[in-house]
Amino acid sequence: MFSVRFLTSILILITGYGRSDTGFYGVNGAEDPVWVPINGEQFLGCYIDRPDREFQRRFDNHMTVRECFDKASEEGYKYAGLQYAHECFAGNEIGQYGETPGECVATCRKDAPLKCGGTWRMSVFILAGYVPTGVCTGPTARWSGDPHFTTFDGLKYDCQGAGEFVVVKAPETSFEVRGRFQYLATGDTRVTVTRGLAFKTSKDQPTIAFTLRDEVGPDVCRLTMYVDGDEMAGVGPVAGVANIYTNRDRTYIYTSTGASLSIFTRNAGRFGCYFSVSVCIPTAVGATEIVGLLGSPTNDKHDDWMVKPGNAVVVTPVGDTHALRFKPAYDWCVDNWCITDPTDSFFTYDDTLGFSDYNHCPLQFDPKIEEKYNAADPKVKEKCNGNPDCILETVNGGDEEARVLAETEVVLDEMVEDPIDAIVKTSTNAPTGVPTIAPTVSPPTPSPTFAPGVKGDPHFKTWAGEPYDFHGVCDLVLIKNNAFENGLGMDIHMRAAKYLSWSYVSTAAIRIGENIFEVIGTLKGNKFWINGVEGRKEEIDSGNKEKTLITTLSGYSVYYKQGSNGQGEFSIDLGEEDTIIIGTWKSYVRVQIDNAKDKHFRDSRGLMGSFSEGIKLARDNITVLEDLNVFGQEWQVRNSEPKLFRVEEGPQHPVKCDIPSSLDIRRRLGESKVTLSDARKACANVNKDEFELCVFDVTITNDESTAGVY
Repeated sequence: MFSVRFLTSILILITGYGRSDTGFYGVNGAEDPVWVPINGEQFLGCYIDRPDREFQRRFDNHMTVRECFDKASEEGYKYAGLQYAHECFAGNEIGQYGETPGECVATCRKDAPLKCGGTWRMSVFILAGYVPTGVCTGPTARWSGDPHFTTFDGLKYDCQGAGEFVVVKAPETSFEVRGRFQYLATGDTRVTVTRGLAFKTSKDQPTIAFTLRDEVGPDVCRLTMYVDGDEMAGVGPVAGVANIYTNRDRTYIYTSTGASLSIFTRNAGRFGCYFSVSVCIPTAVGATEIVGLLGSPTNDKHDDWMVKPGNAVVVTPVGDTHALRFKPAYDWCVDNWCITDPTDSFFTYDDTLGFSDYNHCPLQFDPKIEEKYNAADPKVKEKCNGNPDCILETVNGGDEEARVLAETEVVLDEMVEDPIDAIVKTSTNAPTGVPTIAPTVSPPTPSPTFAPGVKGDPHFKTWAGEPYDFHGVCDLVLIKNNAFENGLGMDIHMRAAKYLSWSYVSTAAIRIGENIFEVIGTLKGNKFWINGVEGRKEEIDSGNKEKTLITTLSGYSVYYKQGSNGQGEFSIDLGEEDTIIIGTWKSYVRVQIDNAKDKHFRDSRGLMGSFSEGIKLARDNITVLEDLNVFGQEWQVRNSEPKLFRVEEGPQHPVKCDIPSSLDIRRRLGESKVTLSDARKACANVNKDEFELCVFDVTITNDESTAGVY
């Protein structure tokens, strides 16, 4: 596997172009390049600066970029910052004022047309050769999926045991990592996934444990952390034991021993929430005795199936698919590395579930796992290119689980090969106790006059600024963002209602956490509901044209402002000027996102496209859909998804959206009594980005006042 940065480097070598965290940069003089690497440095992000400076070390102005980097490197700094077109700074900590992607656009005075920050905006780079303190560079092993193990020597095998297992143990130092593997709640085979992870750095230090809920549920995978059995309020460092950072579905652990763990948390349909983990041990530790499910780093796969004292020696069946994935592998891992004494457990139990509820090691191997593998459809084997792990995931969980496994392997590679992100200082805007990590990808910069969202007929604009129309009548997913605020989650649904032969946005509903805010436009004024309870009309009928706080949604303030021409505007403040706007005019509703921040929307998908890549992705997060009707139907609210609207109207899944034909639309345009000239006059005050959309809507509705939507 290759890291994102490695692939980017290859792309540059082949094409002359690559993608940085704020846009495209050119090696061969591309138009308006953002940055060209000079000596191995890596772009970290565009950061806010203030008079009480982010970086205290300031060098002479008017340096070239190379001179700035050289000065910062000579004095041993981790970061260099370029600001205000000609200023050079350096420091060792970053993030106290937060990021502002896309705003470092000032042309470098000595290196035009490169970009050097902006006004109180600093382009920050991590300098070449810097390895963050605590990052492990020794032997690495992992397990992922249901689960599939890759030892320190690269041996691949499965276990499928259910219970608590020793994954890595260094007896000489008492460093130990354990996993708790659990059976799925559904299915006809005893397949296991990892829902518990624990480690100790030495016998005198506390035990750190992480767990996920046992039941399979929708979307949110909430990580719970324990220190010596006590549940923590959040996920964070433990003094003297480990620096621990979490960023949505990724957790980075750098222990005092020099060993590190990278944890990737996913929800894969029937498999539910589970961990995939990579473990790195320092070279010096690897030279001592290492035991457990991940083998020992001896560069010899044949000795990876070591045994606990007193058990018969096993010769690892290298190359034998049957032995490595079914009963021989199961028997070996259960007989040697399953914890059977509850007093030796690293995990905490309550009155509901005890150690015995998780320990199923006495059970015999389930032959159905192998039977399903052997009976796999040839098409599955072909699709998986004969990869046993892929085949097993597909026959036991389906295509979604196989896709997630492949994605997980890539993510674990990135986390191991790109650990720099984990050292970024916690943002002052992050929830208390939950550190955030600098994003690896920043969003496209939207047009300032037509923010990403939906309005009118309906007209959509993706995160990348691409406009398109989808006229289907049904409930639609505008944004699906499971990772919002470390798993709190956000969904934005819109209802496209039918009027004559066209559709319009009639209702919008936003879920944050467990709370839902719904808005509907009516001819008699706006209406809103919080969790199905209608808001007080006097709150929004005061005529106040200034923002008025009317309620909160999972802790986020919701304001209302009365606009001109009968327009109303609800706004949900996410912080840092990042705002969700729900505007109304008569029966029309619009939704837009102003100043969208990566930390809030990085993982969002839906009809606004994927935030990070700016492309129209299907629900599988892989397929790009160019046919707009297919893309729209793909993001119809499914009957398996939470229902955000109070009442059902129009087609409901599995009934497909009602899409008017192009003939109906042309006929409606031909019947309009509003001339093109009149429509243009009605839309005269609309900004140029939306002018043509306004003209279309006025014409098709046969109503000049429709310009009020804009």
